[in-house]
Amino acid sequence: MNKSTDPSAELVEVVRPDGSVLDIATRAEMRSQNLAHRSVYVVVLTGDSSTLSLVTHQRSPAKDYNPDFWDVAFGGVCDVGEEWLDAAERELAEEAGISGQTLTFLGGGFYQNEDLAVVGHVYGLKYDGPITFTDGEVQRSQRVPLQEIGEWFENRQVCADSMALVIPKIPEFVKTIQGSEI
Repeated sequence: MNKSTDPSAELVEVVRPDGSVLDIATRAEMRSQNLAHRSVYVVVLTGDSSTLSLVTHQRSPAKDYNPDFWDVAFGGVCDVGEEWLDAAERELAEEAGISGQTLTFLGGGFYQNEDLAVVGHVYGLKYDGPITFTDGEVQRSQRVPLQEIGEWFENRQVCADSMALVIPKIPEFVKTIQGSEI
């Protein structure tokens, strides 16, 4: 792990759209130059298969990307050399206090806009245990029934990368959950 007391000084991998590493840069350089990097997303669903809810959260105002925005997944930038799954488990523990759970790989993809270029891996977790926000990255959380998620999006600023990379993967994850509960 390359965490420093100054997050902008953290090192990150600059990558091609296929995820192969081109270079190493500081987080500040990555953000200011919109360099593609690796990131993980963990979507958490709660409830039984007929009443599933999506755990959403509002990001801290101190975040360097989309402060105060709502997000549909926990996650973040991978450390240099960090395996995808290890990064997902680390981010989930840091942001939601959830550890020791088996994550399901849901797929990956490349996303780019004027503020962000990211190669992301998306994981899913069906979880009904406690969620704690202790590291200061999350302001608050809401559990949104899946059938109400479209309406929920209408009234909030939501991270575009999560919308693009995570939301399309939720229906297949729901099928997996429902199949395992039969």
